[in-house]
Amino acid sequence: MGPPLGQAVEFISSVLSQRGPQAVPYEERNKWTIREHLSDLLKMFPNLTIKVSEYHTNDGRILHLIKAEGTIPIHYQAHKYNIPVVVWLPERYPLQAPIVYVCPTANMIIKAGHTYVDPSGLVRTSCIANWLHPSSDLSTACQEMAMLFGAEPPLYTKPPGYVPPPGQQQGPGSSSSNPYAGYASMQQQQQQGMMQHVPPPGGLQQQQHNGGYPNHAAAQQQQPDPNLASHSLWGPAYAAATAAGSGVRPPDAAAAAAGMGYAARPPPPPALDPKQQHVEELKGSFQALAVRALGGRLQAGLEAFNRHAAEEMDGLLEVQRKLVARDRELQGMVSAIQQERAGTEGLVAQLGRQSAALEAWLNEHEWKADAVAAAAEASGQLDVNKVVVPADDLSRQALAAQAEDCAVEDVLLALDKGMLQGKLAPDVYMKQVRLLCRKQFLARALGLKVAAAQRQQPQPRSSGSSGAACMLTHGDTWSHR
Repeated sequence: MGPPLGQAVEFISSVLSQRGPQAVPYEERNKWTIREHLSDLLKMFPNLTIKVSEYHTNDGRILHLIKAEGTIPIHYQAHKYNIPVVVWLPERYPLQAPIVYVCPTANMIIKAGHTYVDPSGLVRTSCIANWLHPSSDLSTACQEMAMLFGAEPPLYTKPPGYVPPPGQQQGPGSSSSNPYAGYASMQQQQQQGMMQHVPPPGGLQQQQHNGGYPNHAAAQQQQPDPNLASHSLWGPAYAAATAAGSGVRPPDAAAAAAGMGYAARPPPPPALDPKQQHVEELKGSFQALAVRALGGRLQAGLEAFNRHAAEEMDGLLEVQRKLVARDRELQGMVSAIQQERAGTEGLVAQLGRQSAALEAWLNEHEWKADAVAAAAEASGQLDVNKVVVPADDLSRQALAAQAEDCAVEDVLLALDKGMLQGKLAPDVYMKQVRLLCRKQFLARALGLKVAAAQRQQPQPRSSGSSGAACMLTHGDTWSHR
């Protein structure tokens, strides 16, 4: 599976906008089309990966070309298979068709005599062979390739003990220096077939091999062949040659010359007036200068237009890169805000539940506060011991242990102040601190045991109330202030 589509498109844009020795050789006006074609190809075939690799051409050049490498799914006899391919974009793409190879793995071989794949792995489908821009594109070519390969798979499993035929190459150019290997060999065979010499008739062929013209005796021994004389290609020349060799002159020299394929020499042109000749020379010189100046202007205008188009394309690609970066940043901000909103809503719900529980507890115990206030007003003083009422024995023990812990903490604070002010001797201070810390440790240990026992038993609830009894915190009292 290739990278995500967004990352792949960003990689394609960065490759197309690159400058310097590692830049791809595509024309600026075609880079946007290449980007769109590759994006559509990745949408349709996500198993392909876009890369930039060195490509060795037949003329010895080394180019950095874009290629799509991966697998294309096909369906053969109700089963799905993945065909490994590599799609190269030549330097004149999209005006030139892509170069597609089937790349068999170590346990696969290319089907011999395949309709669309040659022994080197080069693919020649109808869409690739009849490539025409702008109606042709990569997606259509790969779709057609997948459909044709589904009807006739190009690869099959290598049988045991398979030995490849001599001279047969598997894959796109067994030598990495020439990925055109199969196609180049096919072109060479075609050129050799076109350069084969068509043999002339027997008499002329023998004369050419001997060199020079035949002597008179050989020409007298040679008899004309009526079948060759009537041949549409060699008839006139053969008739003239046999007539010249046998001493028989053709009835018409012009006709003989025409039969040999030569035209009669035309009469010399009439002499021109020197003044008119000078005018013609000036006219030719002016025409050449005008054509050269017009060509220079057109070339300069074309170069200026290309520079302007390249700058505009670079600006558009830079704007696109910034827009993609901002889109990614905005997506991250939106995601963070959504998470913060979800956390805030959860906190609001928790505070709402706690507020409802507190309000219910206050409604239940409000009368106790009113009773304590009335008693304090009647007696003229507030009894602190009646303000907090323990719910059970464990709560009473926890309250006593907490009170003792806090009292010891206050005494220790007073001893610290006395020690700092010089009102207490160091040995007396250490002795009192040791005794108080022992008491505080026992009080805290008792409080922790009570808290553990309270956690094991169900929470006490009053009748008709939804509020629980208050659990006291035990331990270091300074950490809870």
